[in-house]
Amino acid sequence: MTNVQEAQPRIPVICVDPSSVAGAELFDPNSWFGHSKGVVQSCWTEYSVLHHCVGQLSAMCGNADKLCAKNVETLQQQWQLAKFDLGKVECFAQQPDLHIRIEAFFSGVKSLLDLVVQLLSTEQVVAVAIDGFHRDQSGYGGRVLNALKNNAVKAKKDTAARLDALISDHKKVWVDQVILARDQLIHPVKGMHQLMFHLEFAQKNGSLVFIKAHPPEIDSKPIDQFAQNTLVHLLYKLYIYNIFGILPPRKEVDMPKRIHNVKLSEREKEELEKYVKQGKKSARAINRARVLLLANEEKSDGTCCVLLAFEPHTGFRYVQVRERRTAVDYAQFMKYFVELHYHAAECIRLVQDNLNTHTPGSFYEVLPPEEAFNLAQKFELHYTPKKGSWLNMAEIEFSALSKQCLDRRIPDIETLEKETLAWAEKRNKKCKTVNWKFTKDNAREKLKNKYRMHSN
Repeated sequence: MTNVQEAQPRIPVICVDPSSVAGAELFDPNSWFGHSKGVVQSCWTEYSVLHHCVGQLSAMCGNADKLCAKNVETLQQQWQLAKFDLGKVECFAQQPDLHIRIEAFFSGVKSLLDLVVQLLSTEQVVAVAIDGFHRDQSGYGGRVLNALKNNAVKAKKDTAARLDALISDHKKVWVDQVILARDQLIHPVKGMHQLMFHLEFAQKNGSLVFIKAHPPEIDSKPIDQFAQNTLVHLLYKLYIYNIFGILPPRKEVDMPKRIHNVKLSEREKEELEKYVKQGKKSARAINRARVLLLANEEKSDGTCCVLLAFEPHTGFRYVQVRERRTAVDYAQFMKYFVELHYHAAECIRLVQDNLNTHTPGSFYEVLPPEEAFNLAQKFELHYTPKKGSWLNMAEIEFSALSKQCLDRRIPDIETLEKETLAWAEKRNKKCKTVNWKFTKDNAREKLKNKYRMHSN
């Protein structure tokens, strides 16, 4: 008898769409186990399709006049045969591709909401099976909120209570609005306004003159803008889950892609130099070219934490002493120093390490969703390499703090706070900054054994 050797399975090689890359940054199945792994894999797929769909909607709405050219021509020919009163009619252009993408968008949002809440069961936050963000008598998502209130696992009741409050807030801000719009797609009148281009005409010299093709609107917003806003809200909803450990920390790309990604434009450099030459007060009022570096360090026996933000261009640092370094502490620190010192800034480039609380989602622990979202928009986030968190000038400031202020036993947190604030005020008066000489080439050489790099 001849032994037939079984063929080895071939290794799949997939060339992915950029939308899949965006999904992979949020959902990494390799960080999960058991049933959660499959749920997260499905979340990745669904978010990638949704991301792609929103991009296509934006492209179609931006090209509306061209897409509707045939529809416009047909109506103008009809006008020549039998004129009609423009004051008594509304003209729409049906585009099946647009209809398909709008349906796909709403379906994608609903599917992703259904998938994400399944993690409440698979990660044992609640003791009942949740298979979707379904309705009950109290409204859409009521079954999820009911489970968080009444069926939370004993060890995770605090987590369930915070999730209940946050999901309720998001329902008010955007979820209910999106689901209502989805339900109205089948409405004979409202659905037409939400699925078709609205054609604007004018009568001139006996001719029907085309003015513009307007995208479908939902709550007075063009569908492409509505879809983009929904995607942003959904993104920060996922960050909220990250806070409570239901989703893993967002996967960061390797160091070579992050090592030199903080750069000022020539105009920003000139503007910054102008303000700095005018003195510290003027430099503090600058609206652009902000680069801050954030770090934290535990002192003594771990009973307290020093948080520090440092602006190297002006030699300003801001410190706080806190008992812990939770998401709440991080969010309150960020809120306070922005309100005190950077409320007029249009953009703040923030360099920080990969601590799991260092995400915009932490703001939702402290602030209402809309306020948290607005605070998050202030920041352009940059992360140090995972294996090189010392690549941050704020760490040099901590070294100075340790040598100049914390080189002795501090008896209590009140004394520590007093000493660190005095240290920061003294250095701020002198505008002490850092002469950073570690270039991207130095980093590549120093970290070449920790990160894979391709040579030419």
